[in-house]
Amino acid sequence: MGITAERIHEFFCEEKHLLLIAKIRVLRNRTEAIRPVVEGYAKELLKGFEIVYDCKIDQELGNPEYGTQVLDPEDLYRVDFEGPQEEKVQAYYQALQRAHVENGFGEMDGKCPLLCAESDVRDAEKMLRGAFADYCGEPALDRYHFERTPKLMEMLTNPPGFDAELDELGEHVF
Repeated sequence: MGITAERIHEFFCEEKHLLLIAKIRVLRNRTEAIRPVVEGYAKELLKGFEIVYDCKIDQELGNPEYGTQVLDPEDLYRVDFEGPQEEKVQAYYQALQRAHVENGFGEMDGKCPLLCAESDVRDAEKMLRGAFADYCGEPALDRYHFERTPKLMEMLTNPPGFDAELDELGEHVF
């Protein structure tokens, strides 16, 4: 069948697709709402543990950060988890789990609420890509195509007239 303007328009006329688009919007908004909260307390908490960059590759490459304090949780992969800082890193992650609960995210069972939210968005986008590919009869249309053509995913998640359609579907809850 192929991707045509008519097929794209028909895709947006189906309630199940509109609901999926609405779900993606809700999940994206939730993710962006919790991002500053989680990143804020995770960084603040990390300061108190005095964990330092001690990855051998940083030392071998002469990285100036080697031996300095890690201030961004995103950089914890550059710490030798089996070295002398193992207890500090474990204590940080335990404190982080408590912080998730204290900040209203509940028991996360070792997971990060922000990473879970980002994963939910990716899963919903994958469902939308699959539905669109099936609808257009293009099974080879995968994530690669959507990443190479960002306007396609943007178009799918922000179709013309979507907000009016969403108002008509108001009784649905996600």
